Amino acid sequence: MMSSGVIERKMAQSEQASLVYTVNTNISIAEPLGIIQTALDELRKHMPKPDPSVLTLAALRAKHPLGVIPQDLTWESWRS
Repeated sequence: MMSSGVIERKMAQSEQASLVYTVNTNISIAEPLGIIQTALDELRKHMPKPDPSVLTLAALRAKHPLGVIPQDLTWESWRS
């Protein structure tokens, strides 16, 4: 099952004014498991191996528990 949304524009109009707004229309499409499995296998075959220097989310959470702000985290460190 795949799910997605499409933004649909609508307009509400009166004698005094008009208003344009968007509505999210959800779309679900059922696909056979074999098609999805083939796509995932092909994706995994061509994906680069994970970079060991990049920490996983679990490792980052262990290193910096909730509520602890790293001392070396500054606005300047995000620019480089």
